[in-house]
Order: sequence, then C-alpha cells, then structure tokens
Amino acid sequence: MPPSRALVLAAHGSRVHPAGALVRAYAEAARVRGGFDEAVATFWKEAPFFRDVLGMLTADEVTVVPFFTSAGYYCRTVLPREMKLSGAAGTPTATDRGWSPLLQYRRPPRRIRCTAPLGEHSGMRRLIRRRVTDALRAHGLPREETCVVLVGHGTRREPRSGELTLRHADALRRAGVAREVCALFLDQPPEIETALVATLQPSLIVVPYLIGRAGHEIEDLPRRMGLRPGLGRQEVCGRCVVCTRAVGEDPAIVAMILDLAASARTSSSKGPGTQSYTITTDPEGVVSSQENRDARRPLQGHIGFIRTLSGGVAPGYCRSAFQAGGHGGRE
Repeated sequence: MPPSRALVLAAHGSRVHPAGALVRAYAEAARVRGGFDEAVATFWKEAPFFRDVLGMLTADEVTVVPFFTSAGYYCRTVLPREMKLSGAAGTPTATDRGWSPLLQYRRPPRRIRCTAPLGEHSGMRRLIRRRVTDALRAHGLPREETCVVLVGHGTRREPRSGELTLRHADALRRAGVAREVCALFLDQPPEIETALVATLQPSLIVVPYLIGRAGHEIEDLPRRMGLRPGLGRQEVCGRCVVCTRAVGEDPAIVAMILDLAASARTSSSKGPGTQSYTITTDPEGVVSSQENRDARRPLQGHIGFIRTLSGGVAPGYCRSAFQAGGHGGRE
C-alpha cells in the first residue's frame, strides 16, 4: 500500500483580518487536484498554529509548503522553531517528536518535507508580469509613461527578506514591461511612502507582492501611499495610480503549490522552487506535557482546520527599463 500523504500550507495569518480563508481554500483545492489524503492550512497568527499542526495529521508523509513570498524571517526562523524543525531549509537536522498538546499521542516514524517558499516558484515571476500587462491594457496606460511599483513586505530582522522582491523587480525591468520599475517595502527601506517621489512618470501601477486579503493590502498600503482603500484607478497629485490585486490572489497559485510539493517529493533540483529537506521522525521522542504547558504562547481561539480522508538599493530606488531617453528616477 502506498504511503498516505498530507499537505500543509504554512502562512502568516492575522488576528484581525480573515486572511486564513484564502489559504484554506488553496489547501482544499490542492488536496483535490493533488490527491492528498489530508490538507491543512496552519498559521503563525491564527489557529491552527505552526507548533500544533503536525499533531493533527496521521499521514505517513507530510509536505510543508511555506506560503510566503520570500525565504525571510518567518521561513528561516519562526516556522522551523515552532514546528520543532531545527535548522533552516536545506538542513536535515530536525526531529518531529510525535507530540501534540491537542491530541497527545505518539505517531509512528514518518517523513516530513519542507519546500522552498511559494515566492521562489518560477511561475511567480510570470504571475507578476501578467498583473502589470493586464493593468496596462485595462486602463489604457502607455508603458513608456508608466512606472511599476512592486511592493514587498521585507523586514529589518532578516536582511535577505527583500532579496526576492528585488529580483522580481529586476526581471520586470529587463523585460521592459514599463518605463521604470521600483521595488519598495512595507517594513524595510526603501519604504512605500517614497513611491510618488521615486518617479516622475505620469502613471503608476502598484503591484502588492503579498499573499493578499490581509491588513497590509487592505489598509496599510493605501494609507501609507496616500491612496483611497480599494483596487483600481485613482488620481493622486495629478497622476494616475492603479492598484492591482495582491499576487497571492490568483488561480495559478494552486498549480505552484502542487509543483513545489511534487518537486520536494522527488528531490529534484531544477532551480528556484524545488529546494526541500527531509526529516525522519523519532518514534521514541515525546515532548513532555510540562513543556507544552510552558509554551511561549498558549493555544487560543477555535481550531478551524481543513482535514479530509479522501541587487541592493537605496531609498527612492527606481531604474529605467529603457536604455535610451527619459529619466531613470532617483537612485
């Protein structure tokens, strides 16, 4: 009999906005299309939490797909720590000790694989570019008079957090999708408040390189850029600004999830989006109940999970995608 398989989507979540609903929908869609026996979405900020999710599963093989746009602080530090998978992705040094403070039982030895984060999948670059081209066409914007603002999250706690956003912006620039392309961030320099001074182009297309349907997209980004909440076109300081949906809101995401999971299972090495590590569980290890009671953050809220048996920059960074003519914004 082939081993049973479970899929885990690990995302940030939110205590305020219903961000988890989108991830849960992706988990269920991936379960159906990928033939997984179980599928669950787990979160840092809402239940079911990272540290509890492995105890909810009975499958022989578990594939964890980090539902993040980059291998930043949460992928490299929080997720391995909370799931007791010590070591960063690519380091097979962890042990899943078979204990859940919810279910409290030992599990047989099993294999846990963790893929690269969703943002490293090669399809993400195509998805971002499609956001730009769709906005240009829908609003009749001339690309030679347009600046694309790719907004990543970033963090000062992890210097590498913004690297992938910068690489995606550079790819857009090389493809010549618009006159200029800026990479700005919510939580590290250069920050999104500089968008309107980073370019003099009459039109801006703002693409949130975010998972979507959470506070950053709904509230923080428009407020900090001086925009009205909502998607679509608006006039700001005499210029046209178009905000697209976050890249994480797209039907193509399901195929990316399944591709990452398949690549991890076959241990292929085809470049970005296929990195993985494998952890074999320790059947004898059990985390003490006292350790669970003393966990840094207690369980809270309803445990709602899907379970089934079927280049560096300076502030104001903006470079021209065209080789001749026009200005390149501020460097």
